Amino acid sequence: MRVIRGTPVLTTREAARVLGCSPWTVGRAIDDGSLRAIRVRERGWRYVPLHEVERLLVPLNDDDRAGTRSHVRTSAGGGGRRGTKSTRR
Repeated sequence: MRVIRGTPVLTTREAARVLGCSPWTVGRAIDDGSLRAIRVRERGWRYVPLHEVERLLVPLNDDDRAGTRSHVRTSAGGGGRRGTKSTRR
């Protein structure tokens, strides 16, 4: 695991593997602000702090609090770009 500025971080691919989604989904979450990331250089790689990934993982119920099962918490309302009109014609 990499450490940047004293913070353990994951690549977008590693974060996606932990969260059970695609790297593109992680990238969209970073772009829409629901997941924080550290960008190395202006156009460089984005790294996701480990605590941000852990924040999205929540236990399913009381029996699973031991860490045996978890799922990704999704935001209410769906978020994303669904239902937006394109201004390009």
